[in-house]
Amino acid sequence: MKNKKSKCFASRTLLWCGLLGSASLGVSPVQAQTHQQNRNWADGAVVSATSCYGEGYEAKHVADGDFGTRWASSEMTGTAWLTLDLRGAKTFNCVNVYESEGYKGRIERVTVSVSDNGIDWKRWSTRRPSDAKTTLTGEAVTARYVQVAFEDCSPEGINIDEVEVSHTPSAVATAEPVEWRGASTDWITQQPGREPNVYQVRKAHLKYGMFIHYGMNTFLGQEWTDGSSPASAYHPDLSTLNPEAWVKAAYEGGMNFIVLVTKHHDGFALWNTAVGTYNINHTGRKGDRRDIVKEVADACRKYGIKLGLYYSAWDRNWDRNHTQASTGLDRVQLAQEYNDFALAQITELMDGRYGEISEFWIDGAWVKSNGAWEFARMYDTVKRLQPSCQMAVNTCIRCGRTPDQYQGGEEIYYFPSDFRLHDPMFTRRGADADPKVYRREGQDYYLPFEATVCMNNSWFWSEKNNAESVMSADKIKAAYEHMVEQGNTLVVNLAPGKDGLLKDYDVEALYEGARALGIARGDARLNRGKEERAVCIDYVTTKGYVAYPTHYLYGKKGESFTIKAEDLSQDGYRFVGQREVVSGRFGKAKRIEFVYEDVAGIPASDKSHSTLSGAHSCSMNEEK
Repeated sequence: MKNKKSKCFASRTLLWCGLLGSASLGVSPVQAQTHQQNRNWADGAVVSATSCYGEGYEAKHVADGDFGTRWASSEMTGTAWLTLDLRGAKTFNCVNVYESEGYKGRIERVTVSVSDNGIDWKRWSTRRPSDAKTTLTGEAVTARYVQVAFEDCSPEGINIDEVEVSHTPSAVATAEPVEWRGASTDWITQQPGREPNVYQVRKAHLKYGMFIHYGMNTFLGQEWTDGSSPASAYHPDLSTLNPEAWVKAAYEGGMNFIVLVTKHHDGFALWNTAVGTYNINHTGRKGDRRDIVKEVADACRKYGIKLGLYYSAWDRNWDRNHTQASTGLDRVQLAQEYNDFALAQITELMDGRYGEISEFWIDGAWVKSNGAWEFARMYDTVKRLQPSCQMAVNTCIRCGRTPDQYQGGEEIYYFPSDFRLHDPMFTRRGADADPKVYRREGQDYYLPFEATVCMNNSWFWSEKNNAESVMSADKIKAAYEHMVEQGNTLVVNLAPGKDGLLKDYDVEALYEGARALGIARGDARLNRGKEERAVCIDYVTTKGYVAYPTHYLYGKKGESFTIKAEDLSQDGYRFVGQREVVSGRFGKAKRIEFVYEDVAGIPASDKSHSTLSGAHSCSMNEEK
């Protein structure tokens, strides 16, 4: 409960200021009012701010004495601030800032400045928050205007319940958290440049992929959940669950890679992880332990397309069960403990058990300040385990502007990233309309864009999805051509239902788009003849990874065919097979395998000496 206001004689202010050693900013005795201990001078202040999220979240709420209201900034690209006019000069030595509990951790530093005219400012105190409440103290000062600056914030914006300004002799400044762990000079880092590297070229040539959202949210019927549901809420129908069918649909729909959600914001993991307990191993039902990541990885190898993985850095289940109160850790220590947890999970996904991972899609970073995520450490781990993997953090250029507004040269906020993400937005239209060079600490970096959109109404399966809501073939074709002509990639999301199957109307829409683009494969093709025979052509690396999407030749029994190995030198692959050209006749199902060595990571001077034994191209009488 805050004390009621009362006026004091200005003459007493001078006496109090002298006895307590307050620092005056040149405010005259007539202007100044005597301080009262513990009184909140901010109560009823006139407040302005850099921005406002919208109606109901105005800056005035930080000075209304009501913790049920709050100020919320809009998405931001720099320091946010609040300015409080105390309606007269007041003497104080303490400022309390209350970040909204549900949104805390988005601020890296709070700085308070004071002024007697609202124009000329003097820095008074600065502090790094360690919890929702931050107390700043300093030498008692007399001023009318107080500015609270919030530095290095999440680009998603910040939320402040209240600001208190008082003279509280017993006030103790918030203990600052430990310093963040520094980056190691031995870590692998992204190399600056204004042109695409070989791995970025390789990714651009993939052109088109499928996003797959499946997991805890599928069974709760929501896009986002808070991690409070028990692991047993994940309850797939094992009789129909068919991840291979997801990949088959992607392949036949002309797609060349998958991006599978391995863990969404709820924190539930879809693979056989040994890290944590919120995952498929702890539902209480042995059958639920089917490793979804493994099944999708196996299917990608079978159908000859690449595998990418999505991982949410924001883990709401972990956050619920690891608070500062329950652990006794400060804000930084707690964040670093989570980073250790996340890195252990990421290591499992990248250590080779699922084969080659072509891209790693990180989401949810906006819920904390940039300093809370050790992305450079994650990047080093990913690159050491999967050198060709392209990693990106969603909204890496910040949330404030959309990709169609980028001019090039903007500062990269979430770094390192190998490409840009900002779902579900698109760049400007035109072959040269998407700038790809951005800045970080004075260096230029080339970052292509990946557009991610939904085939239907939602990312996860929803009862509101229906046949009338699918993307039309024309829209798919336009989106594909838009991205590909810019050297970017398109990812379209299809969501399996509770039965573990893609919906027929989504798959048919995907196939219609593929037919409109002339990239349909397999069952997605029209006018397939009953006497048709097929030859399957695989393009694999010496490690058994996919070098280029599998494709098929079709003809009538007895007809001849000739196929030549693709030149994949631009993608960093060198053909090492025995025959670059294979001929034969259509009859029994045949499979031809062209083998390549991945030389993208080999210095140019060493490539001529790289050898391989046992490389071959072959045909086999078996179905793919």
